[in-house]
Amino acid sequence: MSESISYWSETAKRLAKEFWGKDVSDIERVQLGHNHWTWRLGSDFYLHSAAAERHAHTEREIEIRAFLAHQRFPWAVPRTVPAMNGGNLVNEAERDWWITVRVPGRHPDPASAADTAAVARAIGAMHAVLADAVLGDLRLPEGPSMTWAPSATEFITRHAHRFTQRDLDLVTAAAAEFSSRWAAIDQSMQPVHGDPAFPNILVESSPGPSAVTGILDWEQVSLDFPLVDLATVGTSVIFWSGLPDARSQLDHVLANYKSVRDVDWTVADLLAGMLGCKLESLVHHGRRYLSGQGPQDMMTGQPELISRVLSLLRKAS
Repeated sequence: MSESISYWSETAKRLAKEFWGKDVSDIERVQLGHNHWTWRLGSDFYLHSAAAERHAHTEREIEIRAFLAHQRFPWAVPRTVPAMNGGNLVNEAERDWWITVRVPGRHPDPASAADTAAVARAIGAMHAVLADAVLGDLRLPEGPSMTWAPSATEFITRHAHRFTQRDLDLVTAAAAEFSSRWAAIDQSMQPVHGDPAFPNILVESSPGPSAVTGILDWEQVSLDFPLVDLATVGTSVIFWSGLPDARSQLDHVLANYKSVRDVDWTVADLLAGMLGCKLESLVHHGRRYLSGQGPQDMMTGQPELISRVLSLLRKAS
């Protein structure tokens, strides 16, 4: 990023006022990544920005969210606020800008059995809805996410000088284990969310039974394996809950998903999906680091996470 964060925040304030007429006295940057930047506007709106080269991708996400809202999707999705020029997007400084309405709720607590159960049931119900949705061509150019996992071996071998020998041996063994197990799992594909991690899920804020109220960030929606979404929930529990026996929560996750969706997956299958997700993360974060878009530790820290999931998978077999 050549310009400073303060420059982009001032640009955000100007555009929010000029094109949407929003009060910018209370604006706060809440996320500033490589592709997607976000500012909070008061208590009701968010201003987003993405590189103009992703224009088609951004338009597709907005169209999908609008379609889901029109189809009475059971959970709230961020609604796009049209600019005063009539469009959804404003192009400025080689970036697209748009505003969405804040979806109320809180992020689920991965250490809460009630929250985790609600998320798993919602993911199952979401898959049932998406299976019948007509969303256009959602195929990823690079293929389904789980087909990326075997490339982790090639990636870490090519960049061996950035890893330890233990890392190389571990990733090679994990990729082989994943490939053999994934071949035996149902390979049916359908539209999936692509990243239903807990920061992208909202649950009821008020006291009482946990219930999912909103599903955010549809940027990664694609034609893929449903198990990938559930595996993302599983990794949220294993790595973010802090529970001493987080592994036992995976039985809970799978049982609640199965309560609304008829699948024959086992916990070992779920762990295999989680292993594939972490192998894909190694390649994803590695490519980002090597292109100057992400921190090194997001790449070099992946083998340790892969090791934890591989250990759990072997114990579950």
